[in-house]
Amino acid sequence: MTLPRTVDFLKLKYGNKFQSCSPLGSGAWSAAFKFSIGDQDLVIRWSKFRESFDRDQYAVRFTQPGLPIPRIIDSGQFDQNYFCISEFVSGQFFESLTSFDLEPILPSLTNVFHKFKYADLSATTGFGDWNAEGKGAYSTWKQCLLDVKNDRPDRIIHGWKTKIESNLPAKEQYDRLCVELEKLVSFCPEKRHLIHSDLLNRNVLVHDQKISAVLDWGSSKFGDYLYDVAWFMFYEPWYPEFKKIQLMQHLIDWVTSNPDSQNWEQRLLCYQLHIGLESVQYNLYLQDWKTVQETLAHTQQLLYLLN
Repeated sequence: MTLPRTVDFLKLKYGNKFQSCSPLGSGAWSAAFKFSIGDQDLVIRWSKFRESFDRDQYAVRFTQPGLPIPRIIDSGQFDQNYFCISEFVSGQFFESLTSFDLEPILPSLTNVFHKFKYADLSATTGFGDWNAEGKGAYSTWKQCLLDVKNDRPDRIIHGWKTKIESNLPAKEQYDRLCVELEKLVSFCPEKRHLIHSDLLNRNVLVHDQKISAVLDWGSSKFGDYLYDVAWFMFYEPWYPEFKKIQLMQHLIDWVTSNPDSQNWEQRLLCYQLHIGLESVQYNLYLQDWKTVQETLAHTQQLLYLLN
């Protein structure tokens, strides 16, 4: 959705209360704009797909001290696009900060992981991707992890398998990684925790040396809480500032301080392989072959961690 069309919609919706609107950014599935109604700042996001906004609305119930999730004001459809309006939260994106600014935030980050781990999921069921009613798509966590090799027709990126089959070297690499993941799945516990599963794509805001908002729950899952820790580990090479503050060691120290940290190395490796394989699928969908090859190489290299 363009800025002019967004302004047209907001004027139609709010009339004289509407004051201003400016772009906040866009991704593969959505575009976001900040706008003002009187003295209140809000955010409107647009997408061709409704599911992500449904999850955002459900995720608000997990809000608690230490885990701030912006409140949803309204949602609906306009011009064959779905919209979601939420409160605006000030802050900088976690991954955009320097090592100097990141270090004081580490306690707030591990506290978010703690909140994910102990979030009340009593009203939810299942594992893996969940829907607007909080129902996971799988009956077990292992089933969710192993399904990564399947090109499900209900996913936005459906069709990735056809693309990889046209590149035999990439397909062979992908298949080998799936075999390695299958070996590690047996170490993964069948416990249900809240997983965001997309914490390094401008989805964590920081303000006054603490996390001020966790945004965009469109990729969220139910499963092992270590999955989100693995997310930071997998993407560390893309963020040099993380290495300067030894972020990974800080996270490992937190992981091993938990009483249920058994097999943590195998679990973290399994989840990194899963993240890598899903990233390959996403970039196949975009037909970004350069990133496909880079991701396959990086994911393959991770296997040396336990060898």
